[in-house]
Amino acid sequence: MTQTSLDFSTPEMNPIEENIMAILKRYSRGEENAITGKLIEIWINVPYKKIQATISHLVTVHDILIGSCNDGYYIPVTPEEVKEACRPLMGRLRKLSHRLAKLQKISEEEVYGQARLEFTP
Repeated sequence: MTQTSLDFSTPEMNPIEENIMAILKRYSRGEENAITGKLIEIWINVPYKKIQATISHLVTVHDILIGSCNDGYYIPVTPEEVKEACRPLMGRLRKLSHRLAKLQKISEEEVYGQARLEFTP
């Protein structure tokens, strides 16, 4: 008798996550096919703020690559699209590190050092 091994490292998706993923997989492969959160909201009847939070959760918890641009959300299909999806996040990271440095009256390098220490397992 063989025992089945279960993997609990990633939680199962809930129905909202499954619906969003079905839409993205079907209609939104590649940046040129980006779909707005408002349209997703209409299709699955879930508030826009919940769509945003769910997409963030899909990226951070389920490790799914989902990019965003002015035209909406998409699944990157090329390394260039992944890079483009990261560009606005890097800009926000730089602005936040600058703000933290000003508030704490330290250098941005020290902010990055603090972050490294706080997030090191």
